Amino acid sequence: MTEPLPFSAMLGRLLRHRELGVPELADRAGALPSDIRAVLAGAPPAAGLLRRLAAASGLHAVDLFVLAGMPVPDDLVPSDAAAARWVPDIAQDGARRLSAAQSRHVAEPARSMQPEPRNHD
Repeated sequence: MTEPLPFSAMLGRLLRHRELGVPELADRAGALPSDIRAVLAGAPPAAGLLRRLAAASGLHAVDLFVLAGMPVPDDLVPSDAAAARWVPDIAQDGARRLSAAQSRHVAEPARSMQPEPRNHD
């Protein structure tokens, strides 16, 4: 199976696709160009930078946390219990796009997962 691209590569592709330079993205995100360059070079992004990059690029912050392989902060996770009803449909839709081998690779560990209780302080 193909390994996912590192976040640095995905961010670089986004910049090229949107025809944005590092200085322009940094300005839009209220970040230092050196911070953006560090992430493009493979440094892990700080949570605050991910939030600012999301706002500056018109993406959802949750998506950037997931793409960066970082835990999604509690304040970005929907607290609406009704939102959970959509998870099976979303997962099934994604699963339909996988080959049989990819589906087995994803399904086995997924079946063993138990939801963790959320702290709603």
